[in-house]
Amino acid sequence: PKEYKAYVLERDWWEFDHVQRIPVGCDKPETYGSCLYHRWGKVPGEEAGAIYNAMVEVLGKQLVYGAAKKVMDAPKQASGNLVVTVPPPVKRGPGGSLVDDYDVPMPEEVIGTYSNPIVAMEILATQGDDHRYLLYLLKSQYQSNRKLLDPTMTKWTFAENAYQALVRAFGKDEVLQAARVVRTAKKRMTSNTVMDQKAIGATRNEPWEAFEDILARKNPRGYVKSALMFSENFKSPATVDADAAYKKFVSENGEDKVLDAAKQMAAGKPHFAYRDELVYLRQALNAPPTPEKPTETLVDYPEYVAWKKFAPGAKVSYADRIWQLARPDSDRLVPGAVEYHHAYLLKSINDEQAQLWFTETSYNRSGTALPSRDTEIAYPAKYAQPATPAAAPAQSSAETTAAPRGKGSAAGMSQAAASRMRRTTTTTAAVALVPGGYHPNMITPASGPTESGEETLEINGKRIATRWQSVSYLFEASSPDKDCSLVVKVWTSDQVPTGLVRKTEDKICPADRQHPYPRVVKETYLDSFEGFTPAVPDSSQPVSTTYVPPPVVLKRAVAATAVTPNPATTPAPPKPAPQQTPVPARTPPPRNVSRPALPPDVAAQMELSQRYSKAVVRAAQAKNKLAQLERKQAGQGTQLPADVRDARDRIESEMKAVMIAMSKRDNDQTNQSLQTLEDTVSVIEKYLKQ
Repeated sequence: PKEYKAYVLERDWWEFDHVQRIPVGCDKPETYGSCLYHRWGKVPGEEAGAIYNAMVEVLGKQLVYGAAKKVMDAPKQASGNLVVTVPPPVKRGPGGSLVDDYDVPMPEEVIGTYSNPIVAMEILATQGDDHRYLLYLLKSQYQSNRKLLDPTMTKWTFAENAYQALVRAFGKDEVLQAARVVRTAKKRMTSNTVMDQKAIGATRNEPWEAFEDILARKNPRGYVKSALMFSENFKSPATVDADAAYKKFVSENGEDKVLDAAKQMAAGKPHFAYRDELVYLRQALNAPPTPEKPTETLVDYPEYVAWKKFAPGAKVSYADRIWQLARPDSDRLVPGAVEYHHAYLLKSINDEQAQLWFTETSYNRSGTALPSRDTEIAYPAKYAQPATPAAAPAQSSAETTAAPRGKGSAAGMSQAAASRMRRTTTTTAAVALVPGGYHPNMITPASGPTESGEETLEINGKRIATRWQSVSYLFEASSPDKDCSLVVKVWTSDQVPTGLVRKTEDKICPADRQHPYPRVVKETYLDSFEGFTPAVPDSSQPVSTTYVPPPVVLKRAVAATAVTPNPATTPAPPKPAPQQTPVPARTPPPRNVSRPALPPDVAAQMELSQRYSKAVVRAAQAKNKLAQLERKQAGQGTQLPADVRDARDRIESEMKAVMIAMSKRDNDQTNQSLQTLEDTVSVIEKYLKQ
């Protein structure tokens, strides 16, 4: 009967939508809202009626019935949703794909902007007034606290009750002034979040959280009163004597100490309408004094520095392809078709950040290009190196402008594409020397010197002086490629914005059934550049070539330096070497039965690298499941808890912090950054299991 009842409800609504009619009993403003909450809110009819009646009682009949009438008369889609006439907030990237445009403000019009009838009715009934707007924000806290409330309480009575408590704690004028600041702030159409939260005195861009930031920081004493009231009687906090509770609390703990703790909490992420906020306030109150922090030193952001000397319009494009032997018994390598292409285009750059387009294109087996995908990214000019990596700068332009979560960043790409992006944006050869596509447990750096030198490469008729480094790897005994070797070689140049000119991964295996082609080279190379001209190096040296054109090697200087893999500093300029001949196919070096132990620092780096790989996989899976859950919640008018949203927002910046620490070989900092990242992912995973 339960399933049949649900089916009948959906069938009946479909029949009415199909003929563009409203069911009898729902065709008046006095009852229409109840039907909306029943249908779109997915609540039983009696509960839906209670919600609508409470909305009328709190906001007033004239406003609510007027809003219901506008929604009732608005054009509907075949599904029953409202017709959206406002153009979507998108723009075209350089690759031709549509991407979210975070600069488009939310329109004032409601009908034609929102498709959900409940959302449209609630906004129409609460817009244009500070008190009603705050009630609209407060009701969003109802669902997460529902288990603590009286079963008969609706989200509108909860909102009015919480509002009265805030008025008692802060004073009506301060509460409404903070609500006005948030209400009138320009919102982003993609997410209805505040565009510039810093300008209104907040650090969070979700409207309710921005209101919390503003009010708590302006009045720490009111914040303490609010925490006391919601802790003492969460069901009816407005009935608590805020002044008496505050006097008792400060007499026990000291007012100066209490207010210092309140300021500390308000500077972070304060919460109203939250029963346990007093618990966290007490923890801050009883915590030992925080040691005085050393003055933060601002550090140049590597990717920003790499683009700093280039003007908007500068563009670099890269291509990926595979080289194989012409025949199994041959030593001649032949190139395959391009499999993947990506490009960076500098949009703008100022003293604060550089904004770029990242465009990626994949190709199918026949060599046909698939539709390109564009992403906006941004690099800050400087960042502070904190003791914990939570404040590390974000990579996406969405995050640097407080755009909606997970949009406009590498997080929106496939995991493979994001991995390619991270490998190619680095400006240090040390990081790029790590091979891609291999699990860290399957490869180990060979115990030998890192080779380095200089070469001049020719790209589209332009000569570029490069530095190169190469590192050899061996495969573990448990790997299918256990008898193979791998040489990773990277060419870099300061004359190229990303630093990367070319990268090869040369894999050599014994010729057997498992490896019919015993040599395979994966190559990423600078395909083209626009908007700048690299300096032309001296071409008086004899010309020599490698086995892989393009690019053509015009001259080479080689030096072998006995350093550990992935050196952090650039080796001294080597002396010119005699002309080289094309590199022939090589035989894998013999594998020692007892491999010499890696130096402790290198072993630690390998272990951290493995942890990072696992954390990246966990993060990708968690964010994917969270996105699916959000899509389901969107139709129910609910949202994720604040701590889960915060955790999701931090993942990209925390991953970046790990990469920065790894590139500097700071194992302690890497370990701390990894622990923070793993803890953040655990918050999401725990929520998903509930």
